[in-house]
Amino acid sequence: MATGPDGTSQQDQFDRLAELQERHRRLDRQIEQLQSRPDIDDLVLHRLKKEKLLAKDQIVMLQSQLGTH
Repeated sequence: MATGPDGTSQQDQFDRLAELQERHRRLDRQIEQLQSRPDIDDLVLHRLKKEKLLAKDQIVMLQSQLGTH
């Protein structure tokens, strides 16, 4: 079984990638819902956008390691 640079199996990395992609989609939906409200909490919106960007960065890094982008 192939392992990644951190010693995890390739299947573990694919599982992590799927989790990150789902998290990214969930954060995107939360951001859309928050932006559609008239009483937007800017701090919460900023935090969610930051989390979404972090998830995207992790997705890109994993895809690069796995050669799947």
